[in-house]
Amino acid sequence: MIPTQLEELKFCRVKKKTKKPFEKEWTKKPYSYKDILNFLPSENYGVLCGYEDLAVIDSDHETLQLAIDNLLPDTYKVKTPSGGTHNYFFIPELKQKLILDLDNTHLGEVQSHGTQVVGPGSIHPNGKKYEEINNLPVTKISCEKLYEVVKPFMKEIKESEELAKLEIGMSSEIDDLDVTQIWNASGLKKQGNEYYGEHPVHGSDGGMNFWINPLKNTWHCFRCNSGGGPLSAIAVKEGLIECSEAQRGNLRGEKALQSIKIAEEKYGLKNERPLTKKERHPLPETPVVPKKEIPLLWDKELQEWEETEQDWIIDRLIPNRSIVVLTGKRGTLKTFMTLSMAYSVAGEIDFLDNFKSRKGTVIYLDKENGISIMKKRTTMIKNGLNMNGKDLKVGFICFSQLKIDKLGDIHQIEELITKHTPSLLIIDTYRRGISFDENDAGKVSELFVDILRPLVEKHNISIVLIHHNRKGGTGEVPDEMDEIRGSSDLANYSDIIFKLERKGEFAILKQLKNRNAPEETDMKIKVTFTEDSVKLSYDGEYEKQTQSGKCSEILLKWFYEKQIEQFKTKDARDIAFKAGIKETNFKWCLKEMQDVGAIEKMEFGIYKVNNNKEVFNKGIGN
Repeated sequence: MIPTQLEELKFCRVKKKTKKPFEKEWTKKPYSYKDILNFLPSENYGVLCGYEDLAVIDSDHETLQLAIDNLLPDTYKVKTPSGGTHNYFFIPELKQKLILDLDNTHLGEVQSHGTQVVGPGSIHPNGKKYEEINNLPVTKISCEKLYEVVKPFMKEIKESEELAKLEIGMSSEIDDLDVTQIWNASGLKKQGNEYYGEHPVHGSDGGMNFWINPLKNTWHCFRCNSGGGPLSAIAVKEGLIECSEAQRGNLRGEKALQSIKIAEEKYGLKNERPLTKKERHPLPETPVVPKKEIPLLWDKELQEWEETEQDWIIDRLIPNRSIVVLTGKRGTLKTFMTLSMAYSVAGEIDFLDNFKSRKGTVIYLDKENGISIMKKRTTMIKNGLNMNGKDLKVGFICFSQLKIDKLGDIHQIEELITKHTPSLLIIDTYRRGISFDENDAGKVSELFVDILRPLVEKHNISIVLIHHNRKGGTGEVPDEMDEIRGSSDLANYSDIIFKLERKGEFAILKQLKNRNAPEETDMKIKVTFTEDSVKLSYDGEYEKQTQSGKCSEILLKWFYEKQIEQFKTKDARDIAFKAGIKETNFKWCLKEMQDVGAIEKMEFGIYKVNNNKEVFNKGIGN
């Protein structure tokens, strides 16, 4: 029952069909492989994390699992009956559990000391087994490699970054001080552009509980789940607050003033007076231009006006000088889809192997993924497009603090656009790219009317905003644009709206709105993943399956798997009802299957199955 990969680990007792250990102080009472076998298979068993340096990334969401599969080495994995994955690793320096989420959506945990995961072969409360995904050995990775992948999903990291911003409000020049110099990063290990190592003040049991990001001028302690910017670093280092107190709301009043004074005396802070908010974030100067007469278009001129032929960046999908929204639920491959757009335009190849693209430069403002994830995803997309090794005009701004509703920030973006003349600007995601409440209709209107639309017209560019659908609500809705999160003005002001859905190995791309041409028919997109590539390709129009067609599939599968030659209406109805099929659709299903000869009515309530393969396949409706 226990795989050979786990025999050298430690275990605990878990009652059958449960997930929780039942013995007192079970974390301090580890069972060996030989000992735990005495209780199996009449009980479940837990694999103790922390012992033998074991850590398990308990992934409950496709977004997290995609990052694990793409950015961490292969290792032993177990599929949980609830649809998650247990990813086993040996991580010597990790000493605590990590909670992972994104935009208040729980993605999973990294289980470490004091925790356990239910072992493969055990029975879940829903009656299903925990099953092995592969037979690989458990892989050893470093703590910094783990943090590199999971940092975007750690709420505590985001809070440290927010605190660093608040510190600038306490002293306008504080961001001129470098956290790497305050903490003396020479004793830390450099990984890419970041530093990891032992906390300079309270140390570390495992040698890896401290992190610095020089680009964001931010530090974080994984033991205390605390951090911030230069001012909080000085407060902790000089003993004004404990490391665990370096959190929002704790550095204020007298302690904040003392920290600023020490920063001036010992760390070279020049701060004659606090700047006002307007001084800290000055708006770009508005050039004085001569007043022009407002152009007036008379009726005769309007009637004689002829529309020029539409210019497309991607034929029939993305016109020039347009604002596009790509929306969908999490895990529907929105980033992969927009990266495919970007490289199709940059390389002048057909998007999805079907839609002609006009060559142009692309700027990608990434607010969601970070450099390591984007590098992996772009490599996979380029491999799928056979473009790897080519130097293409796609520029990335990763994890920037830029906001598209701030005039100072949009001025910087406009400078980039002027310099590089892109035809496409992609913002991933819209929600992280704005500073206001997405439900504020007035702010949405200002963004589109006063900022985005003038930017599009002035620079002859199109903008793609990646966005999310509302949580829940999987039923049919009269207007699918009502599923888009936030104010309805987002949909009203957009020129093009796409909705992306995931259907197993396929994705469905729907064009819900197109101001410039008739909407395209729903598109079926084949998604092909390999170890180092992803290929998205058009696979024809998508025909939505009816409920009676779904019922046909369910019954035909039942016939095939159970080798049924004859059945009663009651038995078929039970199978259909368990799958959520209603009575009316069930009756239509039986009628349609009789019409195509897949089944034949023998007498009242009894049917015969036609096992002729050609006729049998006709029973599957749309």
